[in-house]
Amino acid sequence: MTAIKAGLLVVWAGSIASFFIGTDTAMAASGRMVFWFLVVAHLVEIAVFSGKLKAAPGGMAAHALPTFLFGMFHIRTLGE
Repeated sequence: MTAIKAGLLVVWAGSIASFFIGTDTAMAASGRMVFWFLVVAHLVEIAVFSGKLKAAPGGMAAHALPTFLFGMFHIRTLGE
């Protein structure tokens, strides 16, 4: 796992943790915005690159979760 992917997992963990810290803090609100941004952005990536994900070895099922977590950093590993 690359340092970038590890960093993205930390961002995901922090944004998920924001749902468990106080609701009245700016940090919690920011974390939730980051979480929802990541969810929407990565779902759009899955939709846009669905053809490439299906064509890759293992098919869509093998690549949907890594794309959801890492986005373009996973898609770049699939090649042309």
